[in-house]
Amino acid sequence: MTLEHEVREAMAAAVEHVRPAPDPLARLLSRKRDSRRWGWTAAAVVAAIGAAFAFGGVTSTADHVDPPPPASRADWIQRLLASPPRGSLAGDQSFTTELRAEVGQGAQVLLADEVGDHRIVVVSKSAELRLLAGPRGATVAALTAASTVVGGPLENPFVHASTSGVRVGLAPAGCEIDTAALPEATTWQPAPTGSYVVRIEPQPAEWWRATCAGVVRYAAPARGVEQVKSSAEPLATALEAETADATRGARGSVDPNLLAIAYRSFTDQMGDRLLRSPRVIWGGPLDGAEAAVLAAPAVGGGWWVCLARAVDAGVSLNPFHTMSDPFAGAPVTAARDIDGAVVVVAPGNTATARITLDGRTIVDGPLPDGIGIIAVDLTSLPMEDGFRARIDALDAAGTVVASGPLDDGPPPRDVIDRWGA
Repeated sequence: MTLEHEVREAMAAAVEHVRPAPDPLARLLSRKRDSRRWGWTAAAVVAAIGAAFAFGGVTSTADHVDPPPPASRADWIQRLLASPPRGSLAGDQSFTTELRAEVGQGAQVLLADEVGDHRIVVVSKSAELRLLAGPRGATVAALTAASTVVGGPLENPFVHASTSGVRVGLAPAGCEIDTAALPEATTWQPAPTGSYVVRIEPQPAEWWRATCAGVVRYAAPARGVEQVKSSAEPLATALEAETADATRGARGSVDPNLLAIAYRSFTDQMGDRLLRSPRVIWGGPLDGAEAAVLAAPAVGGGWWVCLARAVDAGVSLNPFHTMSDPFAGAPVTAARDIDGAVVVVAPGNTATARITLDGRTIVDGPLPDGIGIIAVDLTSLPMEDGFRARIDALDAAGTVVASGPLDDGPPPRDVIDRWGA
């Protein structure tokens, strides 16, 4: 099933007055589940242990059976938050006690580890996760002075966090994490640390996978899915060289501020889903606002194409996957937009476009210069029909100059999200 996309908050310092759109990968995952946001607290979970005594004896525990795995996403999140501390410092009672006292009442230490020259801690408290990082041997005071905080309810039981050269992946206790190196990402190796993984710069290009209760619950690129990201970690402030390369051969004219946000957000969030840096297909006005279309080859095959549009004081980005190379020959690339309308990228001599299903025209509309949106609600069209539907690009004489699929499915490898509803 094609996954929904939306881009996380990320902005170049040069254009930081512009408000970016939300995280795409969160919505990539959210298409597989309800849009409900699960609240949580970090209250400690207390287990009541009963013992039956009769004539000085106690009941046997030989027939103990492990409880079944959580049935919902919220339950998996609670299992993560109730997990005991992990890492090489987890057994240091003095350190973890001081840490909880410093963070405040209700704090739960999820990870306390030292890797290389770094000391890393992940703590939960109320509706926040905190990533603390410092040099090996750093005191609690030093770690908490430079903590990274993410606000809002936790939506995924697998936590990605990064700061200053350190990246952490953390699953609920009892899960097993595997890693697979790019570009193939087909050979999975178990992480020696079990339910968590810590990477130090230079970080390998890889995917992470979590298996819990015998089921692969999660798989995604190791970079580009953070729920915690250091506010002190600078975003690129000089994108001229990158974007200059990206615009070579592009059609139209791209607004530099729009491109700076779109390029950085697209590359940051799609991360290791992209084999190479994006290039711009087209830029210019679209429905009265500045817009641009970027594309990059996808891991596992096909292309990720991203439509960026200026909206109010921000930028709306909608990445979608296609097997059609938007730079080869005279292709037509199309996908449903967020509201169900259709975004079309076609040859420059296109005047109109039409969507057909089994040879029957569903809708058509103008497509000047080969770029535009066919304003029709196709949300009622079943996805399996979307895979069969095609879109034709026609020139001013009504001749078909290019044709391609409306939706041609997700890439062969994509995010897995099986934590339940």
